[in-house]
Amino acid sequence: MSGRRTLIKVASVLATAASVAGVAVAATTGAPPAPPPAVPQDRSAQTVTAADATQEATMGVLRRAVGRGDTLPQAARDHVARGAGPSLGANPALARLALTTPLGEQLYVVPARGWVCLTSSEARGTCTPTDRVAEGYAVSLRPIPSGFRLSGLVPDGVDRVEVRGDGQVGTAAPAGNAWQTDVAFEPKAVAWTGPNGERVVPVSAPPPAPVGPAAPETVLAPPAAP
Repeated sequence: MSGRRTLIKVASVLATAASVAGVAVAATTGAPPAPPPAVPQDRSAQTVTAADATQEATMGVLRRAVGRGDTLPQAARDHVARGAGPSLGANPALARLALTTPLGEQLYVVPARGWVCLTSSEARGTCTPTDRVAEGYAVSLRPIPSGFRLSGLVPDGVDRVEVRGDGQVGTAAPAGNAWQTDVAFEPKAVAWTGPNGERVVPVSAPPPAPVGPAAPETVLAPPAAP
C-alpha cells in the first residue's frame, strides 16, 4: 500500500511538472497559432493583433519588435485600410520596414490573417498566403518605362534572388525578407535557393506600360491548394 501511495505521488509530481512546463512554453511563445487564411471575397476579416507562429517562423523580420522607423506612411496606411485590411485582416500597426530601394521607395512586411503583405510607401501592395511564401509564390511585377519591376517576399535563409529571361539574368539581394529589382528584359521565372532547396516560379509579364497613368501590378497566383 505504501508503494502504491509512492507511485501515485510520483505520478502527480510528474503531471504537475509537465503542466508547469507547458505553461512556461506558452508564456515564452508570444505568437498565436496560424489561423485559417482569410477569404478576400468576404471583405470581413478580423484584424490580426500579432504575427502568427508560422509567419514568425518563416520570416525573421516579423520576429523583431515594431519600432518607430516601421510606421507606414499615411498613403500606405490608407491603401491597407481600403484593401488588405477588410479583405485579409492586415494590421498596418504591425508593419516592419524591410528595405529602402535606391530610388527611395520603402517596402514594408505587414502580417494579415493567414496572409503576409508586402506594402510600398508608394501605396502599392500585394499579399500572399503565408504557407506559399516558402514555396516562392510571393512575387509581383509591373511594367515600367525601362522594362519591369519585380518585388517579393522570401523566407529566412535566402540571400540572392534571380530573375531569369531568355538568356538573361537579373539579381536582387533580399533584406528583411523582401526584395525588389528592375530588369530590361521580359522575365520568365524567379528563382532562389533557401534551406529547403531551390525554388523556381515561372512568371508571365504583363503588357508594356502605357503612356500616362501607372499600369496595374500583376501578382503571381499560387496554385490552388489540393
